[in-house]
Amino acid sequence: MRKFVLLMIFIVLCFSLQAEVLDKIIAKVGREVILQSDLIKRMQQLEAAGMLNQEISEFDILNDMIESKLIVQQAKKEDYDVDENQIRDLAEQQIQQVSSQFDTEAEFKKELRGANLTVLELKEYYIEMMTEQRLREQIISNEIKNKIHVTEAEVEDYYNETINEIPPRPEMIELGMIMRTIEASKETRKAALLEIQS
Repeated sequence: MRKFVLLMIFIVLCFSLQAEVLDKIIAKVGREVILQSDLIKRMQQLEAAGMLNQEISEFDILNDMIESKLIVQQAKKEDYDVDENQIRDLAEQQIQQVSSQFDTEAEFKKELRGANLTVLELKEYYIEMMTEQRLREQIISNEIKNKIHVTEAEVEDYYNETINEIPPRPEMIELGMIMRTIEASKETRKAALLEIQS
């Protein structure tokens, strides 16, 4: 009986202990995964960089992370590359610009600690962000812009087709002024001075 009671207590304790989820996969992009901790870290990085506002939701940030991973994967597949030294220099400049907004270096580092970041982590974030941006620009330029050719005739045709949908533009009047400062002559000054003195 005693063993049975101890066994029951042990079973109840086992079930009452809840496993704590340390991290979980929130998205899978190709063979790469995005973890909950990655999303939290990105939010902290955006906050430390002063780029996080209340209009940006976790969903928006996650979508941006997914899009970035897709672009990087496509860029790797297409053998695009960026100048790593230039990116590193730009990241350094960005850190200097952000730190210059604080009175002292200590205040800057304190703010980073408040966001659970170090200067090195912020620099890595900037490098990653700028690399993705450059790759994105290259892909958009080569894969999209270079393949789109719109002639002037097509623009005119589109304009003529949608002219009724374009809201009327109110009449506008442009007003300009020319100002010229006129100084009094010596005689006028003397006459005014004599009048004041008398």
